Amino acid sequence: MSANAKGFESLLISMERLQGQTNEITMKCCHRLALRAVNMAKKGTPVMDGDLKKAWATTKPVMNGNVASCEMTNNMHYASWVEDGHRQVKRWVPGSWMGNRFIYNGSSESGMMLKPKWIPGFHMGRRAINNIDANAQKYVKNDLDVIMKQAAVKAGGKK
Repeated sequence: MSANAKGFESLLISMERLQGQTNEITMKCCHRLALRAVNMAKKGTPVMDGDLKKAWATTKPVMNGNVASCEMTNNMHYASWVEDGHRQVKRWVPGSWMGNRFIYNGSSESGMMLKPKWIPGFHMGRRAINNIDANAQKYVKNDLDVIMKQAAVKAGGKK
């Protein structure tokens, strides 16, 4: 048997092993999609102190039949306000202006009056999910290509 035939036979054995790991591979691809979504959401999150950006996370994937799922979360109490927008009520905010930036100071006698209006959301989570939905097939194909290359390397005895 030639070296090419032995390599092909090893690759087929690796492919059979991968076939037995379908759920594991599916969950890995699902988790990688969720991590991509989290990274995209972080990039779209406005930064004041960084807490909202740091709070993005993903749950571990769960299999239900032959479908894997996981969730992207942000547990900051104001995350939905920044994501979806919110109504601002008329109120006094103590502080002062430094150039174009207002600096909050709870003990200040100066400040500004906020007008009632709608503050639009940034939709950083929604945009991340929409990007994943639009590109999931490409992302999963790339992940599967890496898994297949790793299987081929193992089959060929290379590290």
